[in-house]
Amino acid sequence: MSSSRFSKKNLAIWVVLFIFINYSCKNHKDPYQNVLGIKPSVVAQLDTANYTNILWIDSIKDFGTIDMGQKVEIKFRFRNTGIKPLYLTEVNPSCGCIVTDYPEKLFTPGEEGHITATFDSHNHPGFIYKTIRVTSNTVNGVNHLLLYKGQVEDTTNH
Repeated sequence: MSSSRFSKKNLAIWVVLFIFINYSCKNHKDPYQNVLGIKPSVVAQLDTANYTNILWIDSIKDFGTIDMGQKVEIKFRFRNTGIKPLYLTEVNPSCGCIVTDYPEKLFTPGEEGHITATFDSHNHPGFIYKTIRVTSNTVNGVNHLLLYKGQVEDTTNH
C-alpha cells in the first residue's frame, strides 16, 4: 500500500514540475527566468551543458593621452557567436578608478552588446594599464580579460 502512495506522491511532484517548467517557458523570453527570484545569469553559469561562445569585437582599447582629472568612457563590444543564450554574470574592474556598466540580460545567438567602463584619471598620472574581468557562460573560457591603456598627463605642475 505504501508503494501506491509513494507513486502518487511522485506523480504529483512530476505534474507540478511539468506545469512549472511549461508555464515558465511559455511566458518568459528568458529560459532561465523563474518564480524563485534567482537571477537567470546565475542559473546559466551553472548550466555548463548549455554554454555558448563569445567573440570580443573590442577587447583592448587605447584611449590615447588625456589630462589628469578627465574621465574617459570606453566601450567593449561583443557578440554571441554560439547557438545558446549568452549571459554576462560578473564584470569586475581591477581598481576603484573604473566604474563599469553592463547589460544584465540574455543575448540571443548572433546578438551584440557592449560593456561600458568609465575611467576617472584623478590622481592617476603616467601610463595607465588597467583590466576588467568578465565572467560569462561560455565554452571558450568563463573568464575574459579586457584591457585599456593610455597616458595621463599631470597638468598640475605646469
